[in-house]
Amino acid sequence: MFEPKKNDTKIDIKFIMLKDYAVFSLKNLRSRRLRSWLTMIGIFIGIAAVVSLIGLGEGLRIAITSQFGFLGPDVLGVQASGIAFAGPPGQAVASPLSDELVSKIEKVSGVEASIPRYIESVTLEFNDRQKIVITGSIPDGEDRKVIETMVNLKTEQGRLLKDGDTRKVMVGNNLKEDDEFGKGIKVGDRVLVNSVSFEVVGILEKKGSFIFDNNIFMNENSMVDILGTEKEKVDVIAVKVKDQSRPISRNCFEKKGMLTRGKRIFRWKARSRLLKR
Repeated sequence: MFEPKKNDTKIDIKFIMLKDYAVFSLKNLRSRRLRSWLTMIGIFIGIAAVVSLIGLGEGLRIAITSQFGFLGPDVLGVQASGIAFAGPPGQAVASPLSDELVSKIEKVSGVEASIPRYIESVTLEFNDRQKIVITGSIPDGEDRKVIETMVNLKTEQGRLLKDGDTRKVMVGNNLKEDDEFGKGIKVGDRVLVNSVSFEVVGILEKKGSFIFDNNIFMNENSMVDILGTEKEKVDVIAVKVKDQSRPISRNCFEKKGMLTRGKRIFRWKARSRLLKR
């Protein structure tokens, strides 16, 4: 006479129990359809909300870090401390930086280059449409090559600015799109900057940063002579260190007496650590 094994009996019992649970669950869902549907909708909404928040947070993190991604670990930025009431960085502060500070920073041990940068809010007009943008300065001579290397400045169309270029500008990549001025800006077009005509000689490569993609750049002399920028007041000082493995500490600047009148130093490496928190 055949007798079933104990293991087979246990498997049969588990299978019957699972079958009963499934049948009971289906009957319960059918008898309480409204509650079942509401529960499932709630689960779907919850999952969608979590996925959306994760995606939004990741997108926000990428968007923020991309604004500083064009800087390397060997680049420092010096700007005046205090609250800027209006305009781009370095403007409308109580104690703006002076051009004298540039030469002092160059004497700090470990500094390879110290370059003043001028920033202005201007009205850019093209195709009978106007937009407020920021224009940044490009220095002449050897400092031009240093700045181009520091921020990895390259053009997608046209060329970079050269020494002696007057009333010529480079524009950010987003300004070539049709939605900015009704039609995209191209190399060779003329634009009005504060009602002064400038020729577009280059369109920069896209960097994913509003600092570059949405603004324009011109030679420092053009900003001073044509736009009336005050050369004695520096908005930002770009500093390149000689050896990024030996970073310059705040004490180096304090010993030179450069941080005693409300001046603050921002380091890219310190800023990147802050973004990771």
